[in-house]
Amino acid sequence: MSKEKDEVEYNQQQISLLRKLINDTLVDDSKSVIKVESANSSVYEAAAHFEHLPLNYPILKHLITLGYYKPSKIQATSLPFMLGDPPANLVAQSQSGTGKTVAFVLCVLQRLQLDNRWPQCLCLVPTCELAVQICDVFRKLGSYAKSLSIALATRSPDATVPPPNREITDHVIVGTPGTVLYWLIHLKCFYPQKLNIFILDEADVMLNLESMGEQSLRLIRALRDDCQRLLFSATYNSTVKTLFHVAAKDPVTITVENEELVLDNIEQFYIQCKTDDEKLDAICNFYKTLVMGQCVIFCETRGTARWVAARMRERGHRVAVLSGEMGMEQRAETIKRFRSGQDRILIATNICSRGIDIIQVNIVINFNVPRTTVRQIDIEAYIHRIGRCGRFGRRGLAFTFVMDLDELGDIQIIGNYLSKPLKKLNPFNLKSLSDLESRDFSKFMFSNLTFCTFQNFPSATFDPENMVDKITDSLEPLKAEQVPGYRPAVRGTNACSRFAERLVKAKSKLGLDHFATKSRRPNYSSLLFMQNQKIFRSQSLKERNSVRNFNKQNAAISSSSSSTSRCEFFTTTQNRDDLKRMVVKELFETEEKYVTALEHVMDNYFCEMQRCDLPSALLGQRFTIFANFEQIYEFHKNNFFPDLQKAWLKCSSANSTMSITLSIIAKCFSKHQSKFCLYSVYYTNKPKSEALMKDYGNAFFQAKQSTLSDSLNLSAYLLKPVQRMSEYVLLLDRMLDLCVSTRGSGEFNLLKKAKEILTDQLRSADDMLAVKSIRGCDVSLTEQGSLLRRDQFLVSKNGQKHKKTIRQIFLFEKLILFAKSSWSDDLYEYKCSIPMTEVGLTVAVTNCPLAFEIWFRRRTLKQIFLIHASELGQKQAWIADISNLLWHQAIHNRGEGREKARERKTENRFHRTEREAM
Repeated sequence: MSKEKDEVEYNQQQISLLRKLINDTLVDDSKSVIKVESANSSVYEAAAHFEHLPLNYPILKHLITLGYYKPSKIQATSLPFMLGDPPANLVAQSQSGTGKTVAFVLCVLQRLQLDNRWPQCLCLVPTCELAVQICDVFRKLGSYAKSLSIALATRSPDATVPPPNREITDHVIVGTPGTVLYWLIHLKCFYPQKLNIFILDEADVMLNLESMGEQSLRLIRALRDDCQRLLFSATYNSTVKTLFHVAAKDPVTITVENEELVLDNIEQFYIQCKTDDEKLDAICNFYKTLVMGQCVIFCETRGTARWVAARMRERGHRVAVLSGEMGMEQRAETIKRFRSGQDRILIATNICSRGIDIIQVNIVINFNVPRTTVRQIDIEAYIHRIGRCGRFGRRGLAFTFVMDLDELGDIQIIGNYLSKPLKKLNPFNLKSLSDLESRDFSKFMFSNLTFCTFQNFPSATFDPENMVDKITDSLEPLKAEQVPGYRPAVRGTNACSRFAERLVKAKSKLGLDHFATKSRRPNYSSLLFMQNQKIFRSQSLKERNSVRNFNKQNAAISSSSSSTSRCEFFTTTQNRDDLKRMVVKELFETEEKYVTALEHVMDNYFCEMQRCDLPSALLGQRFTIFANFEQIYEFHKNNFFPDLQKAWLKCSSANSTMSITLSIIAKCFSKHQSKFCLYSVYYTNKPKSEALMKDYGNAFFQAKQSTLSDSLNLSAYLLKPVQRMSEYVLLLDRMLDLCVSTRGSGEFNLLKKAKEILTDQLRSADDMLAVKSIRGCDVSLTEQGSLLRRDQFLVSKNGQKHKKTIRQIFLFEKLILFAKSSWSDDLYEYKCSIPMTEVGLTVAVTNCPLAFEIWFRRRTLKQIFLIHASELGQKQAWIADISNLLWHQAIHNRGEGREKARERKTENRFHRTEREAM
C-alpha cells in the first residue's frame, strides 16, 4: 500500500459543512454541562419553554405549528440573553445539531422590523452549502411573515443578484465573507451601519487568520458599536478566545462541556495483528459472529481507506468511503447513503472523527492507532473516534488494531489516561466472540430503551381507531419495565420503516416517544400518538379507558374532516377556558408591571428636568424628552388599570365564565378609545426624544441610573409605551384565536372591535410619523386631507419596466406623493407628487399581473408611473382607494359643472331681460 499524507490537515470550512450534513436533526444535549459567564451580575434563568421567552405571539404560534415545543439546552440558555433588553453580545460554544441555528434565527425574527425594506441582519458562514441551509431555516421559521425576504450572498447559481449602486430590499443577508465584501465595496448594495444584528456562524473557522479572518474582521470593523454580535463556535479555547472578544465587546460567554471522557457505556478492546490483511480478516469475523448495526472504520491515510474499502467490497460488504480528497457533493451523497442504511460500513479518515453522530452506529474500529502530524499518539482523536458509538446513552464497542510493541505501549497510555485499561480480544477465538454475542448485543446497543412492535400500518388507508387500541395494548407491558430516566421508543415495520427510529433519553414523565413526529401523514395521526402518551402516563384502568374512548371519538371526527386544526382537535372546552384565563392573567400582570415602570419614571426621572444644574442643551426640553408621558401614566394608573383589575377579579371568581370576562376586557379598551389617542402624540414625538437622549440625555441621566441601580436606562423606559400598544394587539389576537370556535359571538365581536381600535391607533401614529419624516416637500401636506394609505413599491417610469426604483408612496385625499428612503432610518426624501384632480389610473398592465399605472390626465411619456405591488391584495387595496377618490372627484366635478351651468343660465336670462326692457 502506498503511504500518503495523513488526513490531519484538512480544510476547516469543509469540516464545518460536513458536521452540518451529518447532524441534520436535533441531537440530545441533555448531558451537556452549560457554563455561562457574563459581566452582568444579574441572576440568570434558562427558559424551560418557548412561551417563557419574549417572543411575539405570531412566532410562538408558528413554532408550535412546526412542532417546536421545548427549547434545546443551547436555545434555552442563549435566547434570554439574545432577546434581552438591551440585547447582549454573545459568544456560544455549540456543536452541530444542538439547535443553535434555530436560536439565532428566532432572535433575528423577533427583532426584525419588516416595514423597513433594507438589510437589518448579516449572517456570515464559511461555505456556500451552509449559507443555503441557514437560508432554508430562515424561510421555514419565518414563513408566517409573507413580507420576509432573505438574500443569499454566495457564488452559487441560486444566489441573489443585487443591482449595483442600489440598496437591496431584503431584511437578512446570509453569505460568505468574500461575496459579502464584494457586495459592500463594489456593488454598494447594503450599508453595514444600518445593520442591527451580526451573526458569525462557525466563528472559530471564520476568524482564523489563515483562512477567512481578514475578511471577517474587515466586515466587523464596519459595523456600528451598538450592533448586536452573535458568535457561535464548535471550540472555545485560549487560541480563539482573544479573537472572539475582539469581534464582540463584553459578550456573554456560553461554553458547553459534553463530558466525552465519560465512556462507561463503551466497551474498549485492542487486537494484535501482524499485517493489514490479518486486520481485514478480523473485521470480517466480527460480521460473521456478532449482530452488527452500522460500523465506522477509521484509517490513517487515504490510501489505507481505499484499500480497506476495495477488500471489503470483494467480500460482499456494502461500503462507503469518506476522505478529504472528495468533493462536497460526493461527501453529501456518501453520508446520505450511510444514514439511510444503503451502506452498512463507513470507512473514513480523520475528517470524520469530530462530527459523525449517526444513531445506528454501534461499532467503531481504529484500523491504526490515531497519531498527530509528528507521529505522537493522539488521545483526543481516539476519544472523539470511539465516542461516535457512545452517544445519547447508547452502548457500543470500540476495537483498536495494534501491530508492534510501540503501538501496544500507546494502548497502555490510553488506558492510563482514561483510567480504564483496554481489554485484549482475539477475533479468531470463537469463545471470545461468543462471550460478546452472549451479552444480548441488541440491548447492549440501545441501553435501557426497549422496542415494542405492533401490527403494521396500512400503506394506503389509515385506521385510527384500531391503531390506538393496538398501540395501547402493546404498550401496557412496557409500563412495568420502564427504567427511571428513560422512555420507550416505538417504531413501526414495513410501511413505517422509512421513519427514523427515535431513541431519545428524557425524563420518564414525558411518556412515550412516538416515531411519527415528522411524518407526512394527516395531522390527526400524529396527534393520536400524543393522546397515546396520556394513556401511557395514566395510573388507573378507568382513566386509560376514558382517554381511549376520547381518542376514538376524535379519530372519528378527524376521519370525516382531515383538515381539523391542531388546536381544535386537541382542546376541550375546559382546556380552552384555561388558556383564555392564562392570557387574561398575562394581560393583567404585564399591565401591573407597566404601570409600575411608568410610576418609576415619574418618581425618579421626570423631576430631574427641574434641577438647577440642568445642561443648557436640555433646558426647556422636558416635553421633547417625555412628551405626554405624564398623561399616559395618569390614564393607566387612574382609569385603565383599575378597570382591568376588576376584570381579573371577575375572572378569578367562581361564578364567572370566561365569556363574561373577555367581554369586560374588550369593553375596557372600547371605553377608553379616546384616551388611546395619547399614544399617537407620544409615538410621533419619539424620534425627537431619541435624538436628544442620544446626544445629551443619556449622559445626564446616567448618574441617576447608577444611584437607583437600574438595569435599564431612561431610553429603555421611554420605549415601553411604544412597545405596550403592540403587546395589547398581540394579547387580543391570542384571545381571538382561542375564541375562533365561537366566531360571531358577543365576546368575539367585542374583542375584534377592541383590536381594531388599537390597530387603527398604531396605524394612525405610524402614518403621522411618516408624514412628518418627509423632507424637501414643496407641497403643504396639511392641506391634502387625511392620509389614507402608504406602502413601499417598486416603481418604473416612462415605460422602462426593467429599471425599477424603490419608492414609498403616500395616498392622501387630494394628492399622491412619491418619496425615497434616505440614509436615516426614519426619514423620507420627497421626489414628486400628483394632485388627485390630475390622476389617471390603469388597472391592468400587460404581462404584469401585480402592476398598475398612475399617470397625469394630460398624459405625456414622462408622467407615467408603473407601480409593482408585492402581492395581489396590496394592488387591489390601492386600486380600490384610488378608484373611490376618483369617483368622488368625478361626482364633485359634475356637481361643480352643474352649478356653473346653472349660474351661466341665470346670468343669460338676466341679460336677456335687460335687453328686452331696453
